[in-house]
Amino acid sequence: MLFAVTLAAKAQTNAIVFPQLLSATNSVLMTNAEFRLVSGNRVFFENANGEQWFRATNLDASVLAALKLDAKTLDANQAKIDANLTFLRAEEERSAKAAAIANAAAAKKAQQDYWIKQSIGAYNRGSALQGTVSH
Repeated sequence: MLFAVTLAAKAQTNAIVFPQLLSATNSVLMTNAEFRLVSGNRVFFENANGEQWFRATNLDASVLAALKLDAKTLDANQAKIDANLTFLRAEEERSAKAAAIANAAAAKKAQQDYWIKQSIGAYNRGSALQGTVSH
């Protein structure tokens, strides 16, 4: 199971609503967009059509300024999240490989134990037959 801690910040003050949420190229991304939260370098907004997120670098500088956000800081946060996820995925993969190796070893031992018991049983049956005399 993969677990990750996300650096997220939710607005704790009055709602911040952008009548027109502008992109870095000055196009309208959303209308009546209420700021919801930041996670890594993603900035989430919501309007009547639902929730959307945008990378901070894709938002107009005035939007970031109004939210007191810095794209470079958010990119650094995202890099930390990505590094943690990479580490956790590698740990999960190592753990899965170790479990597969342990399972294979257990199966091999069970198979060896089975054949040892079969061999002992055959030997005992053979020994018992040698002790009998047939006429």
